Amino acid sequence: MPDRLSATSLERLLGCPLAWVLHHVAGIRPGVLRAIPDGARLLGSLAHAVLAELLTERPDWSPETAAARAAVLFDRLLPALAAPLLRPGLGLEMERARAGVVEAARRLVALIAEAGLRVRGCELAVETELDGVTLEGRIDLLLETATGAPVVLDLKWSGSDKRRRQEIAEGRAVQLAVYGRLVGGEAGPAVPAGYMMLAQQRLLACAPAPFPPHLHVPGSDLPAIWRAAWSGRSAALERLADGDIRAAGIPGDGGPEAGEPAGLTLEPPCNFCGYGRLCGVGSVGA
Repeated sequence: MPDRLSATSLERLLGCPLAWVLHHVAGIRPGVLRAIPDGARLLGSLAHAVLAELLTERPDWSPETAAARAAVLFDRLLPALAAPLLRPGLGLEMERARAGVVEAARRLVALIAEAGLRVRGCELAVETELDGVTLEGRIDLLLETATGAPVVLDLKWSGSDKRRRQEIAEGRAVQLAVYGRLVGGEAGPAVPAGYMMLAQQRLLACAPAPFPPHLHVPGSDLPAIWRAAWSGRSAALERLADGDIRAAGIPGDGGPEAGEPAGLTLEPPCNFCGYGRLCGVGSVGA
């Protein structure tokens, strides 16, 4: 039984118990070459680093000065964090990435100012003890209102915001629910949270405030999602302790048995999972 649990490992446990066992119990990891990020992951790492350094340097940028500084930081961090973009023939892709990060910085700073928020911390590690387990997380951007109430933003870089929008609308935003529990406590009010989609310069908010109401994506009650996820964790671990390890991506293997409570249902993470050839989902012809 784990003595530490993060938002990512909780999502993996609820999404596919087999993947969770292979990763956290068996200790099976992707090869070194496969661990080198590319595409959206590479740009996401670089964008995170630029924005974290930007907002750590100063919490009170204007949108224009933030954009100018982000361009400087992008050029400085690029060789260390995203060197593949410097390969011959990728000049256009690199310039598009640079423009995207600059515009994301401009839009993010403008949204923070419009909402009357201030930056409390970037890449902030937080943890709490719960039922004998250390629940931990690293929050990309923790903001606060004028009264000191927390607001959580998770920064994402991807080619589309469809997946994250659906996640909020369908009540599956476990990561945001975990972060809200970590900074808001058990009895406190719901913590406003959302995904800042950097490539689209678009905020997907789980609550109608403090950000403009038109950015609100209805569907997620984060405290309720948290309770369902934590309850689902207990049920999943009990099943694993009985030796019942299910591969959620295989039809008929991952769902609850007849008579079992369905709880919080997450999509199997097959599109992002490195264990597909072990369960069969990733095999040729599967």
